[in-house]
Amino acid sequence: MDLVIGYQNKEHVTAGQVGRIVAGMAGDGTYVLKTQNELAATMQTANQVRIDTGDLVMHGRVATVETPETLAIESGVTGQKRNDIVVARYTKDAPSSVESCQLAVVKGTPVSYGDPTDPELEDGSVLDGDSPVEVPLWRIPIDGLAPGTPEQLFESVLSIDELRDSVSQSVVRASISWPGLNLDVRKIGNLVVVTYGGESRELQPYSTTVVATGLPGAVVETYAPCSMWDVGNNNSIYASVSAGGDLTIQNRNDVVVNATRVVGEVVYVAS
Repeated sequence: MDLVIGYQNKEHVTAGQVGRIVAGMAGDGTYVLKTQNELAATMQTANQVRIDTGDLVMHGRVATVETPETLAIESGVTGQKRNDIVVARYTKDAPSSVESCQLAVVKGTPVSYGDPTDPELEDGSVLDGDSPVEVPLWRIPIDGLAPGTPEQLFESVLSIDELRDSVSQSVVRASISWPGLNLDVRKIGNLVVVTYGGESRELQPYSTTVVATGLPGAVVETYAPCSMWDVGNNNSIYASVSAGGDLTIQNRNDVVVNATRVVGEVVYVAS
């Protein structure tokens, strides 16, 4: 066993070792980090595309663009369409084992009829020792002489902060306006779980009663049936959470509903 991260009084950490560590933490795919300008692409002219700053994780290797780069796009032909692909091209020199990564444009095959297909790229994995390997970043659709808006082909990886926020759970304090109601509101990322229960009260026909306010607003008003004690048919009693964050109880029956207790749960996506 070799100690990678530790002092050995010699140069001993290899690119392969660091690459495996990065792949183990970030995954063995290819991702653009949410740093700098995320390799944004902009057409400068009909024959030039500008790739902005950004950082790419490619099978454990990390490549960076710290100064925007301009790449040449070959002119289109009237009456023809084609797709060019902007790639990050990894290479490893066999004799020296020196690794490098450059931005490049892979020209597609023009067609006169139908829709063009993307050109074939050099596939493989750096972790398996493949070279060259091309990672698609942007598609440049060209119709006649005019290139279209670049189309993103890469995935962005969430930061640790974003991952934590997406799964972290918090308790929401809502304002209860229904006496005797117990309310528990928990937010897990954008998902909200509302559990309620307590003493019921008389519900007039086709009535809507606000029982709590101050909940996270729902992307779409969300309904869920209530369970009510001492009511023979409660299929038409619903709870809902609105876009404004109000929790309501609705009686959709054409008669007055009396019950000793009401319980239920509403699960929804917050805006």
